[in-house]
Amino acid sequence: MEIEPTAKNHDSEQPEPGSGTGKETDGALAGRRSCCARHRMCISGCCCCCLLLLIALGVLAFFLWPRVVVVCLVYSQSSFDLSFSQNPSSAAFKMILPTTIDSKLFVTLYDIDIEIDAFYKGNYDAILAHGKLNDFNLAARSDSSFEVVLSPAELNPAQTNSVVDYFVNQCGPQLLLGTWLADLRITVDLYGQGITVWIRDMELPCSDTGQILNGTASVDSCNEITDLDTSGQYCISLLCAADDLLCEDACDK
Repeated sequence: MEIEPTAKNHDSEQPEPGSGTGKETDGALAGRRSCCARHRMCISGCCCCCLLLLIALGVLAFFLWPRVVVVCLVYSQSSFDLSFSQNPSSAAFKMILPTTIDSKLFVTLYDIDIEIDAFYKGNYDAILAHGKLNDFNLAARSDSSFEVVLSPAELNPAQTNSVVDYFVNQCGPQLLLGTWLADLRITVDLYGQGITVWIRDMELPCSDTGQILNGTASVDSCNEITDLDTSGQYCISLLCAADDLLCEDACDK
């Protein structure tokens, strides 16, 4: 007797849905899908989070973005006191320099240090007078006015002789004639970053006390004041743009 082989029922070997064998089930695939791919509500939530983040960054950039700060030294209102002697050799110069700062920034800057050194023209080895303003706070969207007092600097014997010789040549032995030229070096320290500019060729009278006669623009910085004799002040611009903090590009335009 021949026995016919029984046909295999392939269908019976197929795993039941959800049995965990064979190909991945719908539940396993769903577990691999991201939240934003499964639910429209989650997509909306993701978009809202991104939008809020962009808005926050935009507001932060608006307030922190560099805006022009204009520093003006009002030399026409400054006063000075000059004295020197040939025998014994001595020299002293002190100065009070009114300063204004116009800030367009939307934030307050804290702990700014401002230093000013005075030299007679062409000699930068001997500082005649030195002044410093420590921990100055620049309020947002405001104008600030203050005075920087420059006190006589200590000179060694060689520097003293050089200074006295200069004033004798320019003003005579008794400070009666002529004028002399001063150069000022201004250094602003903001959060560890130093910015240095010069005011050159400030003309001062040869007298014991007095006021500055006039000054000329420095070639080292951008000056928007074209007639210094009329304006009586020397102004420099800072923080013109994020990539032009010293306003060098703005000056070239």
